[in-house]
Amino acid sequence: MRLSLAQHYLVGADGMPISMLTNIRVRALAAVDFLRYVFDTGEVRVEGVSGCRAGEVETNPHDARYWKVDLHLDVPLKEGEVADLSYRTLFDYSAPPLNELSQGEPVFGLPEVSLVVEFHPEKLGCNTRWVLFNAERELDGGQLSLRQPDNEIAGPHVRYDLQDLRPGHFVAIRWDWAP
Repeated sequence: MRLSLAQHYLVGADGMPISMLTNIRVRALAAVDFLRYVFDTGEVRVEGVSGCRAGEVETNPHDARYWKVDLHLDVPLKEGEVADLSYRTLFDYSAPPLNELSQGEPVFGLPEVSLVVEFHPEKLGCNTRWVLFNAERELDGGQLSLRQPDNEIAGPHVRYDLQDLRPGHFVAIRWDWAP
């Protein structure tokens, strides 16, 4: 079960995603030695940064529209134990994906979510907004202001932090490109 999640999505000067750094805190619901990371493209590589090492990217056997990679824990967890993990997703898209960074937790919910999209100074997003949605519809949303580089983030960026993402809900940062 994920207790917190922070994602930092980096977009290049061509508007294409470069990478996403994910930091998560998990609590084991049973003894576990790996976590499964599922995503919507096979045009990625995944590498462990701390607390885990990534296996090979494979088609998800439960749904061929998705891919998966197993994140093997450096230290297996017993039921109830908590660990902090970091991994990086490196993108190699052949065509531009949606202008969106989204995250959700369909089963358990997620107590803390932090999403950051960092833009290259030569390709800034506009009309940046956050959206809370479920499978049926958008539930809430609002505009986000572009922030300047700071001590934590090197480039212009938007950030959205959410407490208590309910089961079956998703949150996203979406943006457009200036004409």
